Amino acid sequence: DRRRCSVVAVDRSDGRVLDSVDLAHCFHGGGAALTADGLWVAGAGRLWLLDPDRLNVLRAWQVSPPVKASTIAVRGGRMVVGRFETGRRGTAWTFPIAAVTRPGVVRLVAGDPARDEVAAGQARRTPAMTQGLALGPGGVWSAASTTYCGVLTSPDGDRISFLPGAEGIAFAPDGALWVVSESGAWPYRRAGGRPRIAPLTRVPVRTLDREVSPGCSFG
Repeated sequence: DRRRCSVVAVDRSDGRVLDSVDLAHCFHGGGAALTADGLWVAGAGRLWLLDPDRLNVLRAWQVSPPVKASTIAVRGGRMVVGRFETGRRGTAWTFPIAAVTRPGVVRLVAGDPARDEVAAGQARRTPAMTQGLALGPGGVWSAASTTYCGVLTSPDGDRISFLPGAEGIAFAPDGALWVVSESGAWPYRRAGGRPRIAPLTRVPVRTLDREVSPGCSFG
């Protein structure tokens, strides 16, 4: 419904909630990424940059179709935002951070930018149902999922069985993936029938079995 989405800071040692904030005009937070510039939050038609210590908004941008910030990954001076699609492959657009953060820029577009816009430098196809993107070893990784099944796709195209409901994904310095899953969210727990997945999980990628077929009904 029209409830605002929230950004929550969590103590990784014991899961305590340290701080949280509701974002105005945000009704589905699709992903987050932490860089030296701050905490980036994707919300479909908008993009926010927050102070990670105080969780106050530093800047905000509009995202114009066909670009859609359903999910986000940021690393090494570039940002990738991806459009979620159910019955077909999605699209991910790449933007240079230096251009996005230039004074006066207020909108992300696919091409032919006006003075207050920044255009994507590259577009690539993503699997259907992609809900998470991460820039890691070899390039762009994607997580596609329903609340029943998940697939992690590597930059070389390997489809790996993954956590159901996987949305936000981000690589840690040691190569493990932090994964936010919606399968454990209260509305789905109430409905029943979903695998019981923790909302926040650390997954060492090297331990994932690439020989096991994901067996998902999509993709």
